[in-house]
Amino acid sequence: MNRIPAQMIVTLIWMALIPGHTAQAQIDYASFIESRKLNEKTILLTFGYDAVTAISSQQGIVVIDAGISNQLTAKFRETIEKEFSGNDFACLINTHSHHDHTGGNQVFSDMQIIAHENCPREMEQSQGDPEKVRQNLLKIVEEYETELDTLDYGSEEWKRVYYQKMRYQL
Repeated sequence: MNRIPAQMIVTLIWMALIPGHTAQAQIDYASFIESRKLNEKTILLTFGYDAVTAISSQQGIVVIDAGISNQLTAKFRETIEKEFSGNDFACLINTHSHHDHTGGNQVFSDMQIIAHENCPREMEQSQGDPEKVRQNLLKIVEEYETELDTLDYGSEEWKRVYYQKMRYQL
């Protein structure tokens, strides 16, 4: 039997009881983050399809990709600092320019960010108009909400879609 996390239930109740308000401010996003230790020096953090990897090296912690948003990435960073008992960060590596890999870059602005030389230009092209980005994200959230209505509440597919919706709401 699939169990629904208590935080998800609280979120759904909040959203149902307060029409027109999102539960976004009430959600402890850290409770939805899954942390998996790959070995003594490497952890993989996931939230839906968001994935951030952290590797403890002699030069400091190397982070690979920053996630989709500053709010979620701040929780990723907190988790990394707890896992490695410190904040000795060396660098952030952006594997490519897509927003779900660079959207949380500001959370790591205190360290060197390494990416392909085309990455800043590609980011500007895809994310240069904040209102257009916002409208696109709202459309994606609406599409996930519509899809949720067609799924069995609490099923694995429902949870997958719900996590995706939450990612884009952030």
